[in-house]
Amino acid sequence: MPTPGRTTVASKACDACRTRKVKCDLTPGVGDGERCRRCSRLDLACTFDRPSGLRGPRRRVTGASVINVKVRRPITAVTPTISITNTLTPDHVDTPSSTSQHIYPTDGLCARPLVRLIVEDYLERVYPLVPVVHRPSFCAALAADHDIDNPVFASLLLAICAVTVGLLPSRYESCYCTWSSPGPPLRFTSREAMMNYCYDGVLRRRGPRYFDEIDFAKLAISYLLSITFFQIGDQNRARMMEVEAMQLGRLLQVHKIQEYAGLSCIEAQLRRKGFWLLFYAYVHGELQNFRKERLCFLDAGQLAALDLEALLPLDIDDEQIVADG
Repeated sequence: MPTPGRTTVASKACDACRTRKVKCDLTPGVGDGERCRRCSRLDLACTFDRPSGLRGPRRRVTGASVINVKVRRPITAVTPTISITNTLTPDHVDTPSSTSQHIYPTDGLCARPLVRLIVEDYLERVYPLVPVVHRPSFCAALAADHDIDNPVFASLLLAICAVTVGLLPSRYESCYCTWSSPGPPLRFTSREAMMNYCYDGVLRRRGPRYFDEIDFAKLAISYLLSITFFQIGDQNRARMMEVEAMQLGRLLQVHKIQEYAGLSCIEAQLRRKGFWLLFYAYVHGELQNFRKERLCFLDAGQLAALDLEALLPLDIDDEQIVADG
């Protein structure tokens, strides 16, 4: 029995504590009985689902055989080798050999644990300003490694990493570039180089029929990239991505509340948030008029017909929204 008043450190930390690299406090009487102190305080699920990584150095990949590399999916789901040097100029990024085999689409960016840390920073620090995902379903998709099979989700993940680095430059310098284990830190010489890699990765995953099927995730990707490039003063690419997001918003008709009929509660909430993000950019463009152009999200006639109150997002957390209620 543990001594009263002393902290019991779990032999294996829960998933949340492992990601944050902190001790997992299992002191009796602390928390709610089923979760550690940190998960109880942050109202997180205290799970132990993440497999433990293999200790020791990773074995090299030789030919078609993969030795001692832990693959979480059947070998048929492994993405093909991506030659980074074919898509980036040498001053963009310090990359490993182009013959290295990747398990996750984000392996060319950084180690998977670091990707998860960047995503956590987005959810905790950037999401309140740019809420373009439904937190529970997005976290579940990331935990299930949906980016391996879903190029749109992989692009969304790259865009989230890019906008997080764009909005949190101090974290880029103090954490992401100094990350030591598990896996290497970001391999880039600057924030701009990292953003360029994410942008190129998004474009590589767009097939010739990319815009034949429209969904909110594609709007979110374009909007995130517009915010990303705006942070480093790349006005041309920021504007092009903003216009793309604007057109996707029009095609989804996020400004017409009558078009929300039949949508799931999650999708309806996301589209409401998407409307106000685009509307915010529209108002800024109208008030500042620094672009000296007539291209905008809405026109006067559409604006007069909008039911702005009905388009307001529900004032509840994502965790309380499911598909049917």
